Amino acid sequence: MKKTEYQIVVDGLLKPTLTELGFEEVNLKNCISEEVLFRKGRLWFGTSWDYRDRYMEMSLGHLFWFKDVMPRVIVIGNYTSYVSEVGKLVESDNDYLKKVVNTVSRTIGKAVTVYEKKYEHILSGHINKRSKYSGVFLEHLGEEVKYEELSEFKT
Repeated sequence: MKKTEYQIVVDGLLKPTLTELGFEEVNLKNCISEEVLFRKGRLWFGTSWDYRDRYMEMSLGHLFWFKDVMPRVIVIGNYTSYVSEVGKLVESDNDYLKKVVNTVSRTIGKAVTVYEKKYEHILSGHINKRSKYSGVFLEHLGEEVKYEELSEFKT
């Protein structure tokens, strides 16, 4: 499968940092997931860029099943809950994708430290925030994914 522009940027600027921190890339097929997924034990980093809607999604946390039209997994934990720098970037900036990826590369170590100390609070906040606005989210949220369960989807 041909890589997107965003995947190419992540491969060149962020993958080396994630690999150095002990993350491994995970590619899934026949399963809806973020465009880019990395894992280190139970910790997952996922990100997607929708160039049509100009929408960036970036998460750090645990991987959960999510009920959809086909198997789907989501990482729960918005990256900006760990470090705020990415949220300050504006999509209209020149080289926005590179700036985002460089910022994550520079801050991922700090984000992992925050994860280790505060993930349960971040997870709880994310779920409680969602439950106030959308019971549908909670109705579709499944259990945390056990890595072995992904064997049929890995490429």
